[in-house]
Amino acid sequence: MFTNTFGAGLERVLDGVEDFDKVDESVREASVEQMTRLMKPIDYLSIIGATSPMLGLLGTVSGMIKAFQTMGTQGMGKPELLAANIGEALITTATGLVIAIPAMFFFFYFKKRFGKTLATLGRNLGYLFDALETGKRPVTFLDLEALEQMNGD
Repeated sequence: MFTNTFGAGLERVLDGVEDFDKVDESVREASVEQMTRLMKPIDYLSIIGATSPMLGLLGTVSGMIKAFQTMGTQGMGKPELLAANIGEALITTATGLVIAIPAMFFFFYFKKRFGKTLATLGRNLGYLFDALETGKRPVTFLDLEALEQMNGD
C-alpha cells in the first residue's frame, strides 16, 4: 500500500512536476484507490454481520408460520408438533446471531487497525514528500543514521 501510494507521487516528481500540490493530489488519489481495494474484504464482514440476523429472523417467521398452520389444521391437541416448529424458529434466530456477533466484532477490529495503518501511511508519506520538497532528510532517517553509527555500521 505504501509503495503504490508513494510511487504515484514519485512518478509526478520524476516526470518533472515541481508543483507539490499536484504531487499531493496524485498521492491522495492513489491512497483512496488503495484504501478502497484493501478495505473490500473487511467490508464483507460488515455485510455478513448485518444480513445474518435478518436471515435468522426470516427463519423465525417461517417457523412461527408453520406453528400457526399446525394449530390451524390440527388444533392444540399435539404440542410436540408446535414445539418442533417453534424450535426451528429459535434455532434460526440463534444461528443468525452466532454468525453476526463475531462478524461485527472482527469488522470493527480490522477496520480500526486499517485506520491506524492509514494514519501511519499519511504521516510517513508526509515525511518523505517534505524531504523531496525541501531537500532535507526526514528526522526518522536521521535517527536511523545515528543508530547505525552507534552500532558501528
